[in-house]
Amino acid sequence: MNIKKILSIGLLFASIVLCGCPKKLGRLSLYIQNNSNHHIKPVLNGYYQTGPFYPDTSLSNKKPEGVNIPPDIKEAFEEARGSYSSLYNDLSSDTISFVIYDTDTLAKYSWEIIRQQYNILQRYDLSLQDLQKLNYTSYYPATPAMKDMKMWPKYKP
Repeated sequence: MNIKKILSIGLLFASIVLCGCPKKLGRLSLYIQNNSNHHIKPVLNGYYQTGPFYPDTSLSNKKPEGVNIPPDIKEAFEEARGSYSSLYNDLSSDTISFVIYDTDTLAKYSWEIIRQQYNILQRYDLSLQDLQKLNYTSYYPATPAMKDMKMWPKYKP
């Protein structure tokens, strides 16, 4: 190794140590607790895709991707940089919409049939205040704490 390479590596190492690492942007996570007895796939409707965006609650043209959440598990289904308020500031409304699918339905039927029949388990249309009230964790099926929040089908005790 020649002296220039050694000096370059030393200078790079010293600048990292002296200046520190760049600050990480905050991260936000949307969680769901699956209290059902089957696997679910929650998908944020429109935000990271090309649409549809709330108040349009039709299903995307593209088959959803994302995590499958087993029964009795709480897991993040959407993560992004920024803050929860910035998530809402990027939208044209004060509501995010996400859909919960049964993974068996997604495996058994074509996406076109699922879209045509609106074959979903649940859709939540939540404000930032709703998410804050739930401590950024939604639940499937909906809990009594969610009874006054916008959802389809409506909450049933």
